[in-house]
Amino acid sequence: SSGINAEYGDLKSQGPYEAVPLIRPIILCGPSLRDFEVTDLMHKALFHALKQNYKDKLKVVHVEEKWIKSFHNALANNNNNKGQVGTTEAMDHVIQKVFEASKSFNLLFIDLKINFPVAIKKTPIAPLLVHIKIGNTKILQSLIKKRGADQRRSSAAQIYNAEKLIGLNKGVFDVVLKESRFEDARDHLIKYLDKYYDASRPYQSSKKSDQLRPHLLNNKQLNFIKSPFAGRRNTSKRDKDPRHEMQPKSHSETTIKV
Repeated sequence: SSGINAEYGDLKSQGPYEAVPLIRPIILCGPSLRDFEVTDLMHKALFHALKQNYKDKLKVVHVEEKWIKSFHNALANNNNNKGQVGTTEAMDHVIQKVFEASKSFNLLFIDLKINFPVAIKKTPIAPLLVHIKIGNTKILQSLIKKRGADQRRSSAAQIYNAEKLIGLNKGVFDVVLKESRFEDARDHLIKYLDKYYDASRPYQSSKKSDQLRPHLLNNKQLNFIKSPFAGRRNTSKRDKDPRHEMQPKSHSETTIKV
């Protein structure tokens, strides 16, 4: 558990300005650990919904598995480092991919299997962090049990991680999805991303024909992926405004953001 504890530090003070991508990549977090069925199913559900909605306006940044493991190690080291955030070959590789992809001015999605959002928030990737939140751990435990014996054996670790995510400072996440229905969570995220997409291109027309509109998944897809969302309370609150201005950074803020 000491390794997990190290992943959830406070945001450290950095320089007054930092370079970030032209378009900040979307990263999903929670409700618990990646590579476990409940969390992975929810991530797949939202990813496919975004692909269905945005089509060619969403660019996926692919990172090979060998780089992801090294990237995680670099994040863990940086989170324990009280000085400036350092980089490694793996981190440089991922950062370069994100910066190159952002030149298209499409929405970006990257799956780095993140369990420690505070650490990645301090990097130049400057992601749009989306927290899929299950506030009632009893509901999460019930969902885990339904996935079979293999998942039940790891339920303690999954619950612990979920509680750590819930306890993080509200400023860590850009969007928090608390909805009990998949459709509501999907529409909540799409509404936020529509605003971000429009804010990132102020020179474009805002005609209705140019605006992005959600497209529903078919019933077969929806029935397959929405079940992990069942039983959660709908307590969604207003998210942080995605339209950040360039300004000096306070003690714990990431600042030059689109």
